[in-house]
Amino acid sequence: MNNSNSQMVIGPRVQTHWYQGLAAKFIFLIAALTALTLGVMSWFSFQSYRAVYLGHLETKVDQMAKLVAAISPDRMFSYDFSTLYTYVKELNSNRDIVYALVLDNNNQPLTAYLDRNDPVVAEAITRTQTEDVEIVARYIDQLPDVVTVAAPIRFSGKNIGRVVIGATRKYADQELREILLWNGIGSSLIIALLSGGIYIWFRYRVLRPTFDLTSGAKRVAAGDLRTAVPQSSQDELGQLAASFNDMMQDLDKSQVERGQALDELRALNHTLELRVEERTRTIELANRKLQQMALFDALTGLPNRTLLRDRLDQTLVASERAGTQFVLMLMDLNRFKDINDTRGHHAGDQVLANVGERLASSLRESDTVARLGGDEFAILLPNTDVNNAVLAANKVLEAFSHPFRVDESDLWVGASIGIALYPVNGQDAETLLRQSDSSMYRAKQSGLGYCLCE
Repeated sequence: MNNSNSQMVIGPRVQTHWYQGLAAKFIFLIAALTALTLGVMSWFSFQSYRAVYLGHLETKVDQMAKLVAAISPDRMFSYDFSTLYTYVKELNSNRDIVYALVLDNNNQPLTAYLDRNDPVVAEAITRTQTEDVEIVARYIDQLPDVVTVAAPIRFSGKNIGRVVIGATRKYADQELREILLWNGIGSSLIIALLSGGIYIWFRYRVLRPTFDLTSGAKRVAAGDLRTAVPQSSQDELGQLAASFNDMMQDLDKSQVERGQALDELRALNHTLELRVEERTRTIELANRKLQQMALFDALTGLPNRTLLRDRLDQTLVASERAGTQFVLMLMDLNRFKDINDTRGHHAGDQVLANVGERLASSLRESDTVARLGGDEFAILLPNTDVNNAVLAANKVLEAFSHPFRVDESDLWVGASIGIALYPVNGQDAETLLRQSDSSMYRAKQSGLGYCLCE
């Protein structure tokens, strides 16, 4: 037998590469699963961060709009549009804000600012082929990544305009994409470190730190930023754990600082609201004082000549439309000059004040008693004929039948009344005032107390 024919033929031994080993296959599986897990976590983290970031952007723009709306009424009433322009221009220092408008109740812009260097604004100007603020703003509002916020400008409980701010999400999305990219890079590093550690040290020495890191990631995802990841070694995984803890501390510090900033902004907004309310109350009080000084006598509190003339004009119009009569009386005090000369002006002022009180209590609520100056008074009696005018005059004279008590002394003061009847004695204010004045002097000369216009 030929020996060559009886030998077993053995083929060449196939060389096994490192990536064909069981350990490598296990590492590839772990790496693939880790990459998938971290990718999903990064994606959900990205979506979560994006929702929080964009919500913060909308809140920030809303608070800015309310802040400008709160401090704008004074500038609008004083026509200080340059300061309004400064307000909206300062808003555009925030790169997320592309335009800001202050509109009146007719939606007419009082002031506006566009950052023409902003790519969004530049593109809008190119598309619309105009630099008109309203047209550009409307175009920008239609963009899908633009947030538009409007805040009413209120004064004394009424809307007097509004502040409109347009902000873009583009920069926020760019930052978030960069975060996603870096998260991807970080995730890749984590996978590489974990895979290399598992491949070199195998499972017992490596899986323990891996579990710690996974637990830490879950705590971060759940919002726990205070529980540190155990640092069980000084190798790459230990350094990763330290970096992970530093990241959690930075995130925790960032959240605290953001909360403090929001608290400070709320406090500032509250302070501004208090100042606006205080300024509003001051203005209202000043307006009331000015109205009191302009329309009422400071000594007696009765309407003055200006307010009497206004009510007389209103009564003329009403009586002409309704075809009714009314009476105008002018009254002058008797012996008042003697009181001023003998008792002094202080006593005279007390007498005038008491005269005003007696006249007001002697007449109807619809009647007007006014002090024209000195010791001269006027009485306007709407819907009154001559007979009722005489009754009213007697009632007034009856009020002077008792002395005035001043400084524990009784002072006697009389009155002379001139009566003019509309439309018999005049059909306009000047004629009625002149006729009643003439009648008053005839009453004073005759000493009869009152005198009807002839």
